[in-house]
Amino acid sequence: MNILRSLAILALAVSACDDPGANACPEPEAALVIAPPPAADPPDDLTFREQGPPHARYVETWNGAPIHAKQFADAVTVCAKVGDPQLLLTLSDYDPDVAKPDDRVVGVGGSMIASDELFECLFKRWAYNDAVELP
Repeated sequence: MNILRSLAILALAVSACDDPGANACPEPEAALVIAPPPAADPPDDLTFREQGPPHARYVETWNGAPIHAKQFADAVTVCAKVGDPQLLLTLSDYDPDVAKPDDRVVGVGGSMIASDELFECLFKRWAYNDAVELP
């Protein structure tokens, strides 16, 4: 039996009643209806992607100086001349010690869809600043 025929059989309304006029029968809206199958032939442009493995690197200094707001801004904009895609910014935090409620560990980061050229520029800048790759 081909798949379309099987799906057509499944698409029929299902009822447990032999006598549709009986009080115990569900209303027609309560019948099980399965959505129709997608087109038999997928479009030509349908493709599936496989995500590559993630990599992460961190730096503790930028151009030999501790990283503060100015150095953070420089790290973000250093390769803007190569590409400046839209960013998705993240803010994360947690309280590392409940005995010290005024201290928080805060993470500020950004993600983007970058060209290979922009990635290479950023990679070189991180490497120049002694980036450590996380396992």
